[in-house]
Amino acid sequence: MAALKDILYRTAANIGVDADALQSYADALSSIVEEAHRRGEDVELMTFGTLRPEGSEPRFTPHASLLPPRDGDEA
Repeated sequence: MAALKDILYRTAANIGVDADALQSYADALSSIVEEAHRRGEDVELMTFGTLRPEGSEPRFTPHASLLPPRDGDEA
């Protein structure tokens, strides 16, 4: 699984900016996710999937569009 820094570098490259320019966004996003986790709330990560608090470890469920096709599904 990609670390936040990996995602920052890839995103920055895709939009043509320096990764450092996105750091404040990443910090704010991390803060929001941590606060939601403390409250026991699910966090939907746009089209990436959903992060659910379960016990001491959160569980990530990827969005269906990121999963390989199942047998019988058309690509």
